[in-house]
Amino acid sequence: MSWFVKSPFAPEEDPVGHMMDLINAEAEKAGQPLTQSDLDILSKEHSDLDPIPDDLQQRVRKLIIRVLDEEPWDEFEREVKSFGSSMEWARRWHGAKSSNPNILIFAEQVYWGARYKPAPNPLKGWALVGDRILVVLCALVLVLSVGIIGGILFGGK
Repeated sequence: MSWFVKSPFAPEEDPVGHMMDLINAEAEKAGQPLTQSDLDILSKEHSDLDPIPDDLQQRVRKLIIRVLDEEPWDEFEREVKSFGSSMEWARRWHGAKSSNPNILIFAEQVYWGARYKPAPNPLKGWALVGDRILVVLCALVLVLSVGIIGGILFGGK
């Protein structure tokens, strides 16, 4: 088995451009195609000084979620140039560079935000006290049951 994976993209093809095409196709399917200025904003290098406008963020977030939801989870069933695959190859391609395109940064935020939900709020007040008491009682029952079973098995002389 080879440790090197060959890119599905030809040297003149850009994975980020393919991501942009997939997002634009989904926007056209939804009836609200992205304008050229939207595409320019998404394709330029990410800068904290020049953030993506909120309305464009919301539209693109919904489009990325739709595109990712339509892709099969099994890597053997999905298309070689799927959105997720394009995102992976774009990260490999742009990973060595100091900055990445806005669409790549934003797609990764959406992807990882959808995968990992924040943990529920920790217990507070009496709920926390009750939970700790249950943990101590379970530990006490475990110690007692091990002692009783050990006494039975080893004959307690």
